[in-house]
Amino acid sequence: MNVYIKFYSKIFAFALFSFLLTPNLFAQGSIKGVVLDSTNSEPLIGANIIVVGTSLGTATDIEGKFKISGIPFDKKSIKISYLGYHSKTLQIDLTKKEEYLIIKLLPDFVSLDEVTVTSQFKGQSDAINQQKISSTIINVVSKDRIEELPDNNAAETIGRLPGVSIQRDGGEGSKVIMRGLSPKYSLITIDGQKIPSTDAVDRSVDLSMISSDMLAGITVSKTNTPDMDADAIGGTINFDLKKAEPDWQSSIKVQGGYNNLNQSYENFRGNATVSNRFLENILGVFLEANYQRAQRGSDELSGSYKLEGNGIKTTNVTLQDRIEDRDRYGANIILDYQIDQGEIKFSSLYSRTDREELSRRKRYRIESSIVEYTLRDREINIDLFTNSMTGKHNLDFMDLRWQASYSITNQNMPFSHDSRFEETGAFYTNDQNNGPQGVVNDAKNNVNETFFRYDYINEQKIDDRDFAGQVDITIPLTISSYLSSKFKMGTKYKDKNRDVGNIGYKTESNATKWIIDDPLYVGRFIGTTTSNNMGIANFLDDDFKIENFLDGQYEFNPVLSSNGLQSFLDEFREYRNTSSNRRLYGDDELSAMDDYYASESVLAGYGLIDFNIGQDIVILGGFRYEKTKNWYKKKFGEVTVSDEGDLLASTAEDTVGTLSYDDFLPMVHIRYNITEWADIRLGYTNTITRPDYQNLVPREKIDTDAREIFRGQPYIGHITSQNYDVSLSLYEGSLGFFNVSGFYKIVKNIDYIRKSRIRYGAPVYDLYQPENIKYDTKVNGFETEIQTNFRFLPSPFDGIVLNLNFSKIFSETFIPYTINTRNPLPPFNVTTNDTVRKITMPGQSDEIANITIGYEKGDFSCRLAFLFQAKSLAVIGDTPEVDGYTADYQRWDFAVKYKLPYNISLLLNVNNITNTPDKSYTLYESLPTEEKFFGWTMDFGVKYEF
Repeated sequence: MNVYIKFYSKIFAFALFSFLLTPNLFAQGSIKGVVLDSTNSEPLIGANIIVVGTSLGTATDIEGKFKISGIPFDKKSIKISYLGYHSKTLQIDLTKKEEYLIIKLLPDFVSLDEVTVTSQFKGQSDAINQQKISSTIINVVSKDRIEELPDNNAAETIGRLPGVSIQRDGGEGSKVIMRGLSPKYSLITIDGQKIPSTDAVDRSVDLSMISSDMLAGITVSKTNTPDMDADAIGGTINFDLKKAEPDWQSSIKVQGGYNNLNQSYENFRGNATVSNRFLENILGVFLEANYQRAQRGSDELSGSYKLEGNGIKTTNVTLQDRIEDRDRYGANIILDYQIDQGEIKFSSLYSRTDREELSRRKRYRIESSIVEYTLRDREINIDLFTNSMTGKHNLDFMDLRWQASYSITNQNMPFSHDSRFEETGAFYTNDQNNGPQGVVNDAKNNVNETFFRYDYINEQKIDDRDFAGQVDITIPLTISSYLSSKFKMGTKYKDKNRDVGNIGYKTESNATKWIIDDPLYVGRFIGTTTSNNMGIANFLDDDFKIENFLDGQYEFNPVLSSNGLQSFLDEFREYRNTSSNRRLYGDDELSAMDDYYASESVLAGYGLIDFNIGQDIVILGGFRYEKTKNWYKKKFGEVTVSDEGDLLASTAEDTVGTLSYDDFLPMVHIRYNITEWADIRLGYTNTITRPDYQNLVPREKIDTDAREIFRGQPYIGHITSQNYDVSLSLYEGSLGFFNVSGFYKIVKNIDYIRKSRIRYGAPVYDLYQPENIKYDTKVNGFETEIQTNFRFLPSPFDGIVLNLNFSKIFSETFIPYTINTRNPLPPFNVTTNDTVRKITMPGQSDEIANITIGYEKGDFSCRLAFLFQAKSLAVIGDTPEVDGYTADYQRWDFAVKYKLPYNISLLLNVNNITNTPDKSYTLYESLPTEEKFFGWTMDFGVKYEF
């Protein structure tokens, strides 16, 4: 407690000292107002307003509003500028009572008799101006750009920004990798408040749950400031929610879709919004609801390999047909109440995703001479519910802001049913030298000898609850006409709780033979030829065929029947052996070993000062202090189960672990305006990422059957990063924007799961336990971006809008590497040498490129988008020769919109036009580690605004 008192005392003393530097503060004037587009009265976000002859200035917010305080009385004019618009200079009279200025700017290429500004041009202009006025390095997706031709979800939109690549699930964008760092290294917020993780293992967030229809803008911050949460090594993605605009506004959008892989027309998407302002525009109400049904199936292949002698041998090949239906429901309500010199805003957002997955898998385990047939039928429900209340108060001498939020994420799997059948002695030659195709061709596929190995059902519940409260004040300080600043200080408290529970039931190995031998069921089920186990022939689906699997490369049939296996489960779930009275489906004692409860609290304090030296230099410096406390509860010990599934012994007991640490994080940013059309920015920041939940819990799970031990590490170190950034930007009103940025990160204490061999009693077990990498990880690269339009060309070419970006990323990290050397002479001892080897960060693409060509003329608008992601490390093998790398990925998407009379618009989206699969390989393309075909999709719809 004394540490906190000293910490906040220092901040208060510094604030008081800064405040006393300006004894004439209350004698100075202030102005406030709004900047609008003169053609349609839309707010201009990021417009620059300066007091002529001083260092004072500000930029408009997301509503186009601004306020400047501390203006000397001898200053008489302000200048308003916005890239792509004519600048304007206005006279002001500070002796009068503060008035509300309504300022309208005219676009550069709009004459008095032509008053149309296209949405794509406006969206590009808004994004450029917001990036221009920022003191840090950001990328922006503006409201107009989102609304004109919306993507399927927020991840797809962000994936077109510099330095960002996408992880896909079922063919749709799910998570983002920023600057080569895994999704768990990025912070995702809505209106500045963190979204709880939707992942069962790490801290990443599934962005496909966020509908683009509810967004007023997206800001991707590549560099942190002290008033932002520190757990953002990759960066911070913030989603701004819409709020009500004056007058009644509403819309309905309905889309139907086609999935090429499943040849289905069952995709559907609908959205409705309504908003208005009441009480003379004091109270705003915005309501939005959305629904989407999408088929996200795929054809998949995976392979694993080992280095043996001078060659690479195939150890496993898996073919999988995956059918998944996803239903998404969403709704949000946003209320804002305008008070004197401020506002209070309340937002409540709910999103639910229901996933019904049916996957059939054939696994060729050639080393064990086994072929497995597996069917998984499961349901997953993900709920996101977040509420926040924000207050902004623009007082005479300072700005006060406060925010409180409460968020819940529930990820429940109420039902998962896995059935496995095995054929032993399943290959003719067991030749491992001919790659996956050779392994599949060598299989006997003898269904008469394929038996029911086991059946497994389980449930899982993951409950995340986050509370956060924050308050800060900003004090403007005018030291002289050419030196002004803003001092900001604040505090934030976050409390997180996660509860994970599992229940499982599993048949004993080959226990279905009890039913074959039961007199009540004699002759009902077909047994295998040799052992009379329950055969796969009882559960084959003769009416379902998988055609053109993996683009015709492999034959998948015959397949298991989901209805047949579900009927078996329903009938025999309570079945008991007639002689031993044993249950066919016994409790899975190991499943409870994955339960845990985690609590995490973070108390933060921060202070920063933003200096403006003239109109050309901005220096933002400060620090953030965070104190983190973790508390975990977990089962720890050994559970021994007999071959029949009985619990023989258990030393498992509840164990509690605690961990606390603090971070002092200094940061500084400098922006220098070289000219009116060029600036350079420098940044030095410190950020962190907290370990994955599973790595922190004090767990020990010992699987005596598989001879595996899984342990947690409650005292594992958290990840820290020093970040260096530089950025050069060029602006030209008629042409657009050019930027090149470089970054360098030194990341310490990256955690990973280390596999080692230990002796546990007599046998040797595989031990899986998290550790911190002892060596620094380095991530660096550069990004370049061009945003331009061709409005200076004659019609019809003046409707072209162009966005291009390219990123080059380098990284190096280290993982343990064991080298075993056998003595060529008797007694042929094996010498083990534990060392490390250098790899790139998993998931980091070497090169990322995006090209977006938009065209808008009259009532017609379209966009053609091209995405390129170079190879990345996908699978870390036991040796470098069997590491898996994703292949280069290219994707084309097309969107078009046509406006009809009566506020009706027609919409068409075609995604993955060229049916590009996701692929990864070892050193050779003939040895794939993964292939996924998703097909192309098309959506056609109608939007009505009234």
